[in-house]
Amino acid sequence: RLLMRCSDQDPSATFWERFTDDDLGHTYGGNTHLSWCYETHPFSANHRVSRGYPSITGVAASNGATTEGGGLKMAWRPCLEYIGVDETYVPPPEYEAPSLVYTGDTSQTGRYDTRMTTDNYFYIAGSPMRRLKYSDLSETSITVPADSTFRFASAVNDDTINLGAYASPGYLSKDSGATWTKPFSSGYADIAFEFKGNIYIPTTTLKEWQKWNLEMTSYSLITNAYQVNSQSGAAKNNNAVVTSTSQSAMGTYLYITWDMQTTHAHNIGIGTNSPVEYIGCNVFFVRTLSAAGVSRLIYVPPTVGAPTLLKAFAIGEVGNIFHVNNTLITRNGAVLKAAQLEARPDDTNASLATAQAYVADILNAMSSLAPFYTETTAPNNVLPWRDRLVSYTTGKVRIFDAK
Repeated sequence: RLLMRCSDQDPSATFWERFTDDDLGHTYGGNTHLSWCYETHPFSANHRVSRGYPSITGVAASNGATTEGGGLKMAWRPCLEYIGVDETYVPPPEYEAPSLVYTGDTSQTGRYDTRMTTDNYFYIAGSPMRRLKYSDLSETSITVPADSTFRFASAVNDDTINLGAYASPGYLSKDSGATWTKPFSSGYADIAFEFKGNIYIPTTTLKEWQKWNLEMTSYSLITNAYQVNSQSGAAKNNNAVVTSTSQSAMGTYLYITWDMQTTHAHNIGIGTNSPVEYIGCNVFFVRTLSAAGVSRLIYVPPTVGAPTLLKAFAIGEVGNIFHVNNTLITRNGAVLKAAQLEARPDDTNASLATAQAYVADILNAMSSLAPFYTETTAPNNVLPWRDRLVSYTTGKVRIFDAK
C-alpha cells in the first residue's frame, strides 16, 4: 500500500502527499520523528530541510546545518532504492490441454517397458523402422535386418539404438540405423540405458546385466542377487536404477541399485513385469499390470536406503502418470487426461519432505483432470518426449504437444 501510493500510477489517486498522520501512526511531539535531509532549505542556504514537521507531509528548515543542530527530534526513515534484478522473470505459460500433432501407422504394438525416445528422435518399431525428428516431426525410413524377430526397440541416445528379439539375438546400431551388428549373446535386449558412465542391458539370463562402455565396443557381465531380467520394468534418475521382475515368485518386489553392483530388494506388493516410470524429485511411478493390482508412487532416496510409499492408488484408478512442462497427464485404460500442474525442476537430491510436497501437488492436480483424447484401445506404451507425449497403441502412434 505504501509503495503504490508513492507512485504517480496509484489507481486510487491518493498519492504520497495525501497520506495522513493517522495513516502512518505519526504524532508530532517528543523525539525522533523528524528526518534531517541533505537538501538545503530554499529560504536559507545555511539550513537543511527537515521533513515530518508539523505533520508527516510537512517540510521545514532545520535549526542547523547538521543533525546535532536540529536537536533530538531528528530520526532516520527508510528509503527504497531500485537496483535491478538478477534475471528477468518469465511467467509460466498459460495452461492448455495437450494437442494432437502427429498420427502414424505402425505394424508393431510397442511394449510397455521400452524407451524409444532420445532428445532429438523417436523411433517407431516396424519393418522398415521410422525415425521422427523432434523439431519438425519429419520421418526417415530405416532398414532393419531381415532375420530380426524383434517387435520393440530401445534407444540409448541419438545415435545408439538396439532391437529386442524373441527367437534370435538382438541387433545394435551406433549410427542411427545406418548399419547393424549382432553383439548380443541372447535375445530380449529391449531395455538399454546409460547410467553413471556406462550402458547397461539386461539379458534373458536371470540375475545378469551386460555392462557396456559408452562406445559400445565391449562389455562385461554383472551378476545380480535377484530375479531381474530383460522383461522387467525399469526406470532411472541420476542416483538409482529401479526395476521390477518378470518372475512370478518374486513379482511383489521392487529392486533398487545405486551402483549397479549391489541390488536391494524391497517387498512393496507390486506385480510381475510392472512398468516403472521416473516422475521427478526422486519419485517413481510403479504400474501394476494385473487388473487387480495397485499402482504406486514411491520415493527412492538419493543414497542407499529403503523406499517410501507415498501413494497407493485404488485398483484401476490410474495406468500412467507423467509431468510434462506445466501439465499433469494420466492414462486410465484408453482415456488420456490432463490438468494443470506447475512445472518443477527435477531435484535428484530431493528429501522425503520435498517428495511428499510434490506428490501432494500431483494429487491435488488429479482432482481437476479432464479427458483430452480417447484411444480406440488402451495404449501398449505411453511415454514423455521432452514437452510431448507419445501414445503407442496397436497399429497407431500418436504424439501430443503438452505446453
